[in-house]
Amino acid sequence: MADWLDERSGIVIVNHAFTPHKGLYGSCVTHADEMIDLSRAAALELGLSADTEMADCVSELAATTFVTNSDAHSTPKLAREYHVATMIFPDFENYKRVLRRDGLFQITENVGLWPTLGKYHRSFCLTCGAVATIDQSVCSSCGNKKFTRGVHERLLEVADQNPSISPVHRPPYRHHIPLDMIPGIGKKTRERLLSCFASELSMMRKATVDELVDCVGPMLAKRIDLARHGQLGMGIGAGGVYGRVHA
Repeated sequence: MADWLDERSGIVIVNHAFTPHKGLYGSCVTHADEMIDLSRAAALELGLSADTEMADCVSELAATTFVTNSDAHSTPKLAREYHVATMIFPDFENYKRVLRRDGLFQITENVGLWPTLGKYHRSFCLTCGAVATIDQSVCSSCGNKKFTRGVHERLLEVADQNPSISPVHRPPYRHHIPLDMIPGIGKKTRERLLSCFASELSMMRKATVDELVDCVGPMLAKRIDLARHGQLGMGIGAGGVYGRVHA
């Protein structure tokens, strides 16, 4: 595989690394070198249910570049998670330099969901339906062995440093709540917001409270602003269901 990639000047990014079912750490291995040489991976993508602080509990990832990306399952989900990079020109060769952290070519920010909202953040019992801790591979609520292990619990198994230690090259991680998860933001309100602002990204990052009030009124404007600062209540995601945001 490495020779094949080198011949084509390609790269490998390990995607949704901590997610159950198919994630590298989520369900495959305890140490990455059991499956892949991390020095040949251009980056590791954290997934919806983990962030930088969680991933940096695994010391073997210290030299690896972290990215946050959205799976392109549907157009509204694009840029639900994203990263910001500094490069001369946005092309593939420059992007490879960013992932190598080549001089001024750097990822400057990773932006993603609060991990608790991710749909596999905590373990979920398939028998009793509890968001449960897993003790010796059984559900702590009912004792059954049929469960989907959460990213939080899986990291407790594979982590080797607590608290986590982030290397100096690691960019900041900024948590956010997507517009469609904020209570009271339905299809029509979302369309109104997008008609007022260039995009959801520009609205969530740049719009002032006064501009939001002019578009959707004071109640929703305040709620959006609270969401931008992580000050809304958040439930726990588990078993393939996202955590709910509460006003």
